[in-house]
Amino acid sequence: MLSPRQSDVLGLLARGLTAEEAGALLGMAPATVREHSKAVRRKLGAHNTAHAVAIGLREGLIQP
Repeated sequence: MLSPRQSDVLGLLARGLTAEEAGALLGMAPATVREHSKAVRRKLGAHNTAHAVAIGLREGLIQP
């Protein structure tokens, strides 16, 4: 369902990292992190990032 990179981004956002911090860890621009985040929310039908994280945890897409 999610690409490996989208899963990585969701996992880092779940830990409370900002797009800037996640981008630095993943070697990508913050804008790219935000685009991945938007794609994740769209794929999961989430209203916001917190909702996407909740769905990701519930569905086993990311680990707590």
